[in-house]
Amino acid sequence: MIELSEFVRADILRGFGIPTNPDVLTKIEYIQLQANVDLLDLAEVIVTDVGLSALLLKLVNSPDYGLNKSVSDIKQAVMFLGKDLTEAVINMNTQCQRTEPLQEFWDNSIQLANVATFIACQLKQQIEADFIYTLGLFLDCGVSAFISKYDNYKNIMIHFGQSEKSCLVALEQSHYTTDHAIVGYYLAKSWRLPDEICYLILCHHDRDFLIRKHSDRLKISYAIIKAAENIVSSYRKLIPSNDWYHIQKDVLDIMGMDAGDYRDIWEDAEVYIT
Repeated sequence: MIELSEFVRADILRGFGIPTNPDVLTKIEYIQLQANVDLLDLAEVIVTDVGLSALLLKLVNSPDYGLNKSVSDIKQAVMFLGKDLTEAVINMNTQCQRTEPLQEFWDNSIQLANVATFIACQLKQQIEADFIYTLGLFLDCGVSAFISKYDNYKNIMIHFGQSEKSCLVALEQSHYTTDHAIVGYYLAKSWRLPDEICYLILCHHDRDFLIRKHSDRLKISYAIIKAAENIVSSYRKLIPSNDWYHIQKDVLDIMGMDAGDYRDIWEDAEVYIT
């Protein structure tokens, strides 16, 4: 078992970290006050937070563990690490809390993860729900870095949100010579997320992704996440996601759906957003 030595602590905290949602911390504190802390209850709360999930996946996928395959299931990571290590990581991240205005980012991440998982469970293709959930949770992790670094980023987001035809990565490139997909990719790599998730984060605004040479697994994952992204955007911003007009036919084809099927899933997914 890995102990949280100073070396391990430094490794976990090295690089950019996302603050924990205060609402999540409140729920964790309530669980920790119980006489017997249920690790599964703790895991159920942790999976709703990007920052804590990132650190726990970074730890469990550390070379020190020597796992044959990268772990993408956040609950599995918690159960594998155990109560003491999990709580130690929670405490570490709490001590590093900052005050960026991230509520919209936190809300969007969990809603995207939940809707994407719901869609994945409706399809016959063999794609693990935990993989899709983690992809959805971390998909826009690069946005949190822009919020932290650039004071004017909020204005960029406002401009982006005013039109379904605007392209966020193009706006970011014009202002910062990089974009949240690229930054998100490097963040995901630094957190030791599985390579497929890192790659999908990098490419999630590539409108030609489904006509390029990719595995069926990557294509269905991309299709699910973009279908979910459009549903979340339509509910939260009252406009389709800015990629949807360009990719909707290919996305529905990959998922084996027509417009009516998608509308049914859209209506059923409302429970995960409101």
